[in-house]
Amino acid sequence: MFLPKNYISVNELRVITNTSAPHIHFLKQDKSETNDIIQYNTHYFLNRNAEVPKKYKQAINNHTFLNLTNKLPISVVSQEFNLSINNIYQVAFNYPDIIIDIINSYGIDYVVFSDEFVKKTESVIFYPCLKKELPELIKGNYIDGYKHLNKNSYLTWYNKPDVYIDNQVYDYNTGVFYEQ
Repeated sequence: MFLPKNYISVNELRVITNTSAPHIHFLKQDKSETNDIIQYNTHYFLNRNAEVPKKYKQAINNHTFLNLTNKLPISVVSQEFNLSINNIYQVAFNYPDIIIDIINSYGIDYVVFSDEFVKKTESVIFYPCLKKELPELIKGNYIDGYKHLNKNSYLTWYNKPDVYIDNQVYDYNTGVFYEQ
C-alpha cells in the first residue's frame, strides 16, 4: 500500500514544472505498460527513474520531493479505509501509533503514518469492516489484527499470500512479477 522510496507525486512534479494537468497526462499514457506510474484513486505517482522528457528529468533531479514511504493522500485513506475525513482526524488523535500527522504538500493533504505502523503492515492487506462483522472475522481466523477506528468501524488486516506464476513472485509494491 505504501510507495517505495523511488516514487514521486505527479502533482508535485506538475506544480514545480508549472505544467497543466492535461499536459502531464501524457506521462500516464506513455507509461501505462510499465511500472513507472502507480495510480491510487485520482493520484498518480511516477518512478523517478522513468524515461521522461528533459524538462521533467531536470526537475526530478534538482528538486527534493516529498518522501512518500509513510504517506498517503487523505482521499486515498478515506476511500481505502472507508472513513470520512473527520474520522481520519479522530484516528490521528486517538491512535498516534498509527497516524502521526496530516500535512499539506503542493495542495494535497497527506496522512503521515508512523514508521512502526508502516513496517508492521508492509506485507498485509487492509480490510475496513463494521462492528457487527468483526466477531465473524475473528472467529473464522480470517484476520491477523484489528484496530477500533470509530463507533461502528474497525480496520482489520491479514497477511498477503505469496502469488507465484512460472517461478516468479508478485511484488505488491510495484505491481509486477520478478524472478524468485
